[in-house]
Amino acid sequence: MHRVPFLDAMSIELVQVVKKVGAQTHIHATDLTLEEGGFNILLGTTGAGKTTMMRLMAGLEPPTAGRVLFAGRDVTGVPVQRRNVAMVYQQFANLYWFRQDWFSRPDL
Repeated sequence: MHRVPFLDAMSIELVQVVKKVGAQTHIHATDLTLEEGGFNILLGTTGAGKTTMMRLMAGLEPPTAGRVLFAGRDVTGVPVQRRNVAMVYQQFANLYWFRQDWFSRPDL
């Protein structure tokens, strides 16, 4: 694991987290550990549950089952306002400067 020494970070752990909406399962029982100081990337196809997983970690949605831990502390029922965590959605289409550079460079 690559360590990033300048980050003031904490570990995030999902323990058997499930998210269901009605009869549909959006996230099947999942265990995930994001270690303190690590650099993590969440990749997947459209509809794979990336955004739902991040919303569960941030506290924007409650899991149907399982626990969310910050630095070993169970924050599953802690409101989003008290979690001291944030997330930013990034879409490639919003990076207009990158696209312009990408298409104007002859070496790419």
